Amino acid sequence: MHPRRWHILMALSVALCTVNIGTLALNIGLPSIGVAMRATTSQLQWITETYVLALAALMITMGSLADRFGRRRLLVAGLLLYGVASAGGALCHAPWQLIAVRAVLGAAGAMIMPATLSIVRSVFPPEEMVKAMAVWTGVVSAGVMLGPIAGGVLVEAWGWPALFWMNVPLVAGSLLAVALVVPESRAAGRRPLDPVGMVLGAASTTALVYAVIQAPHAGWLSARTLGTLAGGAAGFVLFLWWERRTAYPMLDLTLFHNPRFWAASMAVTIAYFALMGTAFLLTLYMQTVQGHSPVGSALRLTPMAVAAGLSAAAAEPLVHRFGTRDVVAGGLAVTTLGMLVFSTVGWRNNEPLVLTGLGVLTLGLVAAGIAASESIMSSVSEDQAGSAAAVDETSIELGGTLGVAIMGSVYAAGFAAGLTTAARSLPAELRKVATESISGAIEAADRVGGPLGADFAATARASFLDGTQTAAWIGAGVAFAGALLTVRFLPGRESAR
Repeated sequence: MHPRRWHILMALSVALCTVNIGTLALNIGLPSIGVAMRATTSQLQWITETYVLALAALMITMGSLADRFGRRRLLVAGLLLYGVASAGGALCHAPWQLIAVRAVLGAAGAMIMPATLSIVRSVFPPEEMVKAMAVWTGVVSAGVMLGPIAGGVLVEAWGWPALFWMNVPLVAGSLLAVALVVPESRAAGRRPLDPVGMVLGAASTTALVYAVIQAPHAGWLSARTLGTLAGGAAGFVLFLWWERRTAYPMLDLTLFHNPRFWAASMAVTIAYFALMGTAFLLTLYMQTVQGHSPVGSALRLTPMAVAAGLSAAAAEPLVHRFGTRDVVAGGLAVTTLGMLVFSTVGWRNNEPLVLTGLGVLTLGLVAAGIAASESIMSSVSEDQAGSAAAVDETSIELGGTLGVAIMGSVYAAGFAAGLTTAARSLPAELRKVATESISGAIEAADRVGGPLGADFAATARASFLDGTQTAAWIGAGVAFAGALLTVRFLPGRESAR
């Protein structure tokens, strides 16, 4: 127990907020980037997903390095890399350049995220972990709110490059906070590196996540998708074999013998499946379908931030009273309800009802996430904190990737199907761009103009809502299945403190 642990927690939260603000601000700016760079839906997804791909591929490696060489040291290096890459992102002129910068930002995020959470585990005793995670989530939720608002203001005032320039002073402030209060920590002893495990883990994770990201475009049953999935699965099996065999594994697989660890990791994956899949569609809905400005879109997310704060405040007493399992399962059940309310967008385009659903969804997700993350971090020793934090963060990124890929592909299929007939009335040179994305469809409608353009825009918006409704049903089903699996596998009252 560190005497300045609450100051340390706030400094670490500021560092993580820097990453969250930058990431979420960019999400608000995606439509503007799409117009400025004439990016397709696929390219916009890659701008989002390349970051996630790098995070997922490197997270466990970076968690292991943090345990071995120092968590504070890795955190500082990650912040520096994040700042430099952000400056480079502001200077991009083409989608492929921005995709490359986002990969570097993902690598930096993989250094920052497990380092921050593992330091929290090293300075807090197990009995205070729920409170620490609740405070952590509350501060991060503030970043979740500030990111879209800051992004909207910056895009409207100075254009999308300001989204990247913003990160530079944020990184400077984070580095100062870390330098002032955060102590160094690492696992006891000097364990050798596991380069074979690092390569196998990164390669197999990259292949699996890449296959999921590309599946909506290449086809889920295409030879390319199935081949990449098979290669990734084979590499992952080889990784597990090596980690069991080597004397100094990168990831201690005995962690997964504890259901408090692996079942909670599963719950985190499912929670972020629903969250990120919905967030991807929400940005398009607010700006393209509803016609709100970036700032207007961000301000309409205020109820979600309020819901996150309320849920974070309630998480600790709920876990103490009911236990981790009931809070996680209950949170996922509430998430299911929120997704079902959100799905009504397909029947009635009622924005207040949609936002209500998002608020309910947030209440459930935050409570479930806090309880599940506490279960993960409290079930390991301090020496394993980096690896455990990396698994927690990898679960978040994997769930988010699956959510965007699966819910995004379901939406895209419904959207394209609804426009197949209407697109035939457009000039040949506009048909392709009109069916690739909702922003492309609205742009094509504006170029055509007149009654034909107005009719096509209305059809495009209706098709978007239909596709989004189906995607929300998928999210609700996954969240409900997660609630049932949590009840079955995650330990119950024994987790309460």
